[in-house]
Amino acid sequence: MKDNELQFERSCHVLYSGPCKKEIPFLKELEKKFEGKNITFLSLSTDQNKTDWENMVKSGELSGTQLLIGRGSQFQKDYNINGIPHFILLAPEGKIVNASMIRPSSPDIEKVLNALPGI
Repeated sequence: MKDNELQFERSCHVLYSGPCKKEIPFLKELEKKFEGKNITFLSLSTDQNKTDWENMVKSGELSGTQLLIGRGSQFQKDYNINGIPHFILLAPEGKIVNASMIRPSSPDIEKVLNALPGI
């Protein structure tokens, strides 16, 4: 990730959650469409079972950068995240651009991201 890149975070998801799993193909497609552009896609998992999470990451079903933060993390508290999946758009310096970003499955997501300065 470059210092001047926007970050689109699929923050706080759980691998066994239906709504979270539904977003995976949409997120993968979004990552492909924005490859080479000034944006980084980062997924933060709140799974409690590290082995299950590692197996899912190794399976190749997930794409982009994957991090395990566990349930009830300080990140969730700091960003007031109470439900999953939850998406956040951050500016390069870490400033929140949108704390409740629309989901990758939204028909408007590409339009919203392409309208951002610096993309």
